[in-house]
Amino acid sequence: MNTRDPAALGQVELRAGGHRSPEEGLCATEAVAWLAGESHSAEPVCLSPALGRFLRGLNDMLDPVRRQQLKPLLPRCIGTADDAKDDRRGWVATNWLIHTGAPLWLEDAGNHNVATALRDQPAIRSQEELEAARPTLLRARDEAMAERVAARDKLLIAHADREPGVSDDPALIDPAAHAAPIYAAAHATAELFAHAGSEAAVDAVAYLPADAVMYATKQVSMFLSKVSGYNPEGGVEQSLSSTRDGLYGSVIDLFEQLIDPPAA
Repeated sequence: MNTRDPAALGQVELRAGGHRSPEEGLCATEAVAWLAGESHSAEPVCLSPALGRFLRGLNDMLDPVRRQQLKPLLPRCIGTADDAKDDRRGWVATNWLIHTGAPLWLEDAGNHNVATALRDQPAIRSQEELEAARPTLLRARDEAMAERVAARDKLLIAHADREPGVSDDPALIDPAAHAAPIYAAAHATAELFAHAGSEAAVDAVAYLPADAVMYATKQVSMFLSKVSGYNPEGGVEQSLSSTRDGLYGSVIDLFEQLIDPPAA
């Protein structure tokens, strides 16, 4: 195979989704195949399976401007398919979920004690260390879920107190905005508990910022729409956008560590 000069990426604009040919467009993993001189594919032979899943997810979740920030690191992905480092990548992703991904949503929800407990958790690099950390991860998940139930109850109270006949009563807006980060934190801690210590943690990192927002927006909006006819979807999503965007900046920074993860 004849690899291309990485400088050629300067002429490429990474796009969302899959494409039938390079002329139609390139996503991040298609660009790796293009650089490596492989046939056009979103699953290059030269690319680590875990990195491939991560990049395909991240590529489609990022906005068009941030997506281009992936380009400088794409040449380094070539040759990772046989590096036997996907297990390490799982631990790097697990530690990001514990120390960054979940705590930021918890802090946004006002649960600073649990966020601090996760941040203070020593780095995990083995199943034994993960088992020792399980009680902390379980506490984070359970407290976030309990707060989600409490937030739902507040929405019910706000609905009961709203002005009759007014579906978009402002009295519902503040409880919806309060509930949104709590629902996002519940999703984040559940993802952390489910995927910690596995290669699936790499996938979770790519999707978590957007998925937490989508989960919270859907749950809060669907609930209020059902009980009152008021759908605050746009406002709920907007209230979470700052945390989501900050997390994606962190995920892009993490990309380099996933390419060449440190030894345990």
